[in-house]
Amino acid sequence: MSEAEILVEAQRIADATTALYGVPPVFVVLVDSVSTGGTGEYEPLTRTVRLKRATVLGGPTWRGLVAHELGHVVSLHDVDGLCTDVATAERAELDANARGVEILIHVVGLSVQEAIDYFVQSFLRIKKRLEEEHIELSPGEPHPDVAMRDLLARFPAP
Repeated sequence: MSEAEILVEAQRIADATTALYGVPPVFVVLVDSVSTGGTGEYEPLTRTVRLKRATVLGGPTWRGLVAHELGHVVSLHDVDGLCTDVATAERAELDANARGVEILIHVVGLSVQEAIDYFVQSFLRIKKRLEEEHIELSPGEPHPDVAMRDLLARFPAP
């Protein structure tokens, strides 16, 4: 898919998600970098989801990133300074992952297993980067092992 096609699809997912959850719409934009240093972020004051262009164009799992950021949107994270400490921020990240799985299922149309796999693959990529590149997680960002265990506990295998 081209950048324009991805952006149109990401906005469609955002529009369908905000309608489903009954929250105000958001704008999706592609940027060269995000302030958190990560791959995406939600800015509640402007109701904008910013996605790192290189990540979105770099592979097929961009829908998981969109769903995760929309998980913050529908959970009303970062509104009025909700994430004021590391533990609260980590819980918000874990909750956004779970909401992201729901969005991939109910909006994108993936099966439960496909949606979980989107996130597990992302966690495994992050873990590999931590080990190989010795990068550090941002404060409030759960370790990929923690995120994986949390998600699998919320969506146990049948």
